[in-house]
Amino acid sequence: MKSLIWKIFTKNKDGSFAKCNICKNEYRTSGNTSNLLDHCKRKHKLQLDRLRKQNDVEITSESDADNCDDPVAGPSTTVKRRKVTIKNYMTKQYVPYDKNSDRKIKLDKLLVEYVAHDLEPFRIVEREYFKQFVHELDNKYELPSRTQLKDVLLPQLYNQMKAILVKILSTVDHISITTDMWTSTANDGILTVTIHFVYDNDIKSAMLETRKVVGHHTAEHIAKVKITIYIY
Repeated sequence: MKSLIWKIFTKNKDGSFAKCNICKNEYRTSGNTSNLLDHCKRKHKLQLDRLRKQNDVEITSESDADNCDDPVAGPSTTVKRRKVTIKNYMTKQYVPYDKNSDRKIKLDKLLVEYVAHDLEPFRIVEREYFKQFVHELDNKYELPSRTQLKDVLLPQLYNQMKAILVKILSTVDHISITTDMWTSTANDGILTVTIHFVYDNDIKSAMLETRKVVGHHTAEHIAKVKITIYIY
């Protein structure tokens, strides 16, 4: 069986070096892939695990470990084609959820709520250890990309929360508004507008928007910015 390592690495013309297709690092090789495997285990464990699971073969170890030619598969191996049955197909744990499945939609929603409520950066979905953590929890769930999280999932959550707030406010008789403004470490003027009201016999607060204010911080200019927030 061709080593899974060569699905991650590519040899140069004379075969003396191999380049990692993921991080582009190069390593010397003379037919032995131990150092390449070590690199994958340290830097690309998630991708290596996926390749192992997607390799549609059944590996059975033999007693003589000294004759091992494939460090990914393990000690001296016999490769046997797996009989494909409906049961095997349905129980493959590595088959990702369909993007329109209820489970995928639910996990995406929980992820974007976590990012929004805990003020996590969008790049969290690109962090290797976070990806490994999520993969270990549910290896059928594929994290959305950073762009999808920012441009699709977060706006969806925003629109859902906005609709809920509008519905609640339609039943409220009175609201009060507070405005906070400060200068960020980047020397930008930041304005936040929050509303307060009584709903279901309890005092509630909702932040309408936090916006960067461009221009002079005069009362007239700030009032214009606030009006655009109210209208929106």
